[in-house]
Amino acid sequence: MQFRGLLLAASIGVALLTSACAAETDSEEEKVGSTDEAMSSKKSSSYGVTTFGGPGDYQALACGGNSRTVNHWYVASSQRYGCNKHLKLTTAKGKCLVVYTADAGPASFVESHAGMPVLDSSPAVGEYLFSEDSLGWSDIAAHPSRYKVNVVVTSDPVGPC
Repeated sequence: MQFRGLLLAASIGVALLTSACAAETDSEEEKVGSTDEAMSSKKSSSYGVTTFGGPGDYQALACGGNSRTVNHWYVASSQRYGCNKHLKLTTAKGKCLVVYTADAGPASFVESHAGMPVLDSSPAVGEYLFSEDSLGWSDIAAHPSRYKVNVVVTSDPVGPC
C-alpha cells in the first residue's frame, strides 16, 4: 500500500513538473513566435523584392548548396512554392526573368515592415530587374511600386525571358 502511495505521489510530481515546463515553453514561444509565424506560406501574385546572399553575405540555402555556389537566379519562398520551383517575375517596366526557389524566407517581420509580401532574391535578380543589387524592406516601404514584381509559376527555363 505504501508503494502505491509513493508511486502516485511520484506520478503527480512528474505531471506537475511537466505542466510547469510546458507552460514555460509556451510563454517562451509567445515571445519569439512559432515557426508558422516566422515565415509566411501565403502565395501572392505580386511581391516586393529584397536581396540576400551577395559577397560578404554567403549562406547555406534551405534547398541545398549555398548562395556562393548555386545558379545566381535564385529566390527564397520555398515555404510557399517548394524547392526548385520556377517563377516568372515581371516588372511594371516590362522586364522579365525566370528564377527558381532555393531558400526559405523571408521572415514575416520583413513583410510587416515592408507593408507587402516579399520575395527575397539574389543580388543578380535585383540588379537585372531594378539595377539594384542591394535591396531591403525599407526600400520597398519607401517605394512600394518601384521594387514590385508580378509572379506566376512556370516551367520555362531559368534566366531572362
